Amino acid sequence: MSVDLFELSVDGCVNFELVRNSFSLALGISHNCIVSEEDYWRQDFEREGKVGVTLVEGGGNFNVLLTGVSDLAIYDATLASVAKVLATEGGVRVAIGDYTSGDSSELAGYLIFLQSGEVRKGVEDVKDDGGFYIKYA
Repeated sequence: MSVDLFELSVDGCVNFELVRNSFSLALGISHNCIVSEEDYWRQDFEREGKVGVTLVEGGGNFNVLLTGVSDLAIYDATLASVAKVLATEGGVRVAIGDYTSGDSSELAGYLIFLQSGEVRKGVEDVKDDGGFYIKYA
């Protein structure tokens, strides 16, 4: 079984239940299939078809980093679907790496999913405080 890693950045307040609901809606899987990363990696846990997520709070305008792991293919358009649902259901902005640009470098930028369902392009906005900031391109 191969495992994929993914991450989204969130501008706003989210909790595990909102994240669980968003993944469930976007991927069409049961809420019970979305667990913490800690539970996902437990030795006695059946991982197939599951998603493990971790929420890490930090600084900047995209103040929550959501990391995850799964044997499901959660990248590009599928990750964008999750980001869109999380943004619209949670009333937050969600950023993922811009997979549409064809540029695989870190400078490729981000897709920012707005609460309205609209998608805008963004780039990292480096500041001295160590937080993670994204501004519209």
